Amino acid sequence: MATIVPTFSKIRGPAGGVDAVVASWTPLAAAGDTGQALQRTDLADRSVQVTGTSAGAALSFAAAGLMQVNQPTAWVRPHVTVGGGASLTVTLTARRTLR
Repeated sequence: MATIVPTFSKIRGPAGGVDAVVASWTPLAAAGDTGQALQRTDLADRSVQVTGTSAGAALSFAAAGLMQVNQPTAWVRPHVTVGGGASLTVTLTARRTLR
């Protein structure tokens, strides 16, 4: 059981400004592994992508895939509930609201 600190990168738009932030937690492998929580309510449009080998859990990725998170939450973090054979990378992409 470990707390995984995310790595960050930025996606720049045509004008050079930061349009989106990408946070990636890896490796998430054992039951109880948790990503360090992020609080970025200013980043409204979010999608979560899971790659690797999984064992099924709740946002509920039973396999590698992509899901959109429609409602912004105060905190976001991945959490592995079933280990043993899991080897996951969770990537959150969040776009700034248009002004």
